[in-house]
Amino acid sequence: MEVRASSEDPFSIPVKLRNPERNIYIESAASISERQVASIYPFPAPDGSWGCLFQLDASGRLTLSNLSASNRGRLLLFYFGTEKGSRPVLDILIDGPVNDGLLPVRKGLTWGEVELLKKRFPERIPQKGRP
Repeated sequence: MEVRASSEDPFSIPVKLRNPERNIYIESAASISERQVASIYPFPAPDGSWGCLFQLDASGRLTLSNLSASNRGRLLLFYFGTEKGSRPVLDILIDGPVNDGLLPVRKGLTWGEVELLKKRFPERIPQKGRP
């Protein structure tokens, strides 16, 4: 989800982030969804949480390419959701175009969330030594 700079946009909603604590506005519809994930590669993060590299399908790769090329300097907010609710996990600064379809979430997931991801998506070891 992309961060919006003002509350005047009728398609944005306020969100309070915790680390660092700040209030932001995000688009009310996801730019990239779980339907566009082809495979995952979970890994332990240095802070004790878990990270995950998401390999997107062709549609997700094109969406990420367009999103990253046209929104440099904005944030991409990663949400993890279950039937019990959703929570923001990590915000990622868009610093340039991403054309390989790989979306890294470097930290912030719990072991339980990783187990849910493993049940839903196939695991694949990334090429070229990523993450």
